[in-house]
Amino acid sequence: MPRQTPIGYVGDTQRVEPEWNLASFGASGALIGSAEDLWRFDRALVEHRLLGKEATRIMWAGDPKLGFVALGAWSFSASLAGCHEPVTLVERRGDMGGAQVRNLIAPGLDAVMVVLTNTSQTGFGEIWQGNGLMYEMASSAFCTLAPTQGVAGSPQPQH
Repeated sequence: MPRQTPIGYVGDTQRVEPEWNLASFGASGALIGSAEDLWRFDRALVEHRLLGKEATRIMWAGDPKLGFVALGAWSFSASLAGCHEPVTLVERRGDMGGAQVRNLIAPGLDAVMVVLTNTSQTGFGEIWQGNGLMYEMASSAFCTLAPTQGVAGSPQPQH
């Protein structure tokens, strides 16, 4: 039977992580599904198919006194390259062994970005610092898409 989970690489020697049952980590590590599954879940949140507008607003209210922590995520505004004003972002991260996930929702733009990597060495940087891989990806995905490059749920470019 073929291997059902992707191979993750850990450490700077790129050694293959041991096989394990991700479900054994419970809710904190049991992301079992594809990037598309996570994207669909995010879209259901943005479209208020899982929670009403008020419950979603409360869940995504980042508290500046606590480092912009919200319920199960971080929620903050960031100045992105190509956007004329700051964009409110909801960010959820995860990593286990050699796999990393970055899940980014821009509710005001009706847009979602899911990034997966199978190496622990991927340096994503910090969006709020205005540089790094995630900053560049978020700027490109949320602020500089040409209308013909977008997908369903993607924002139109701001002029």
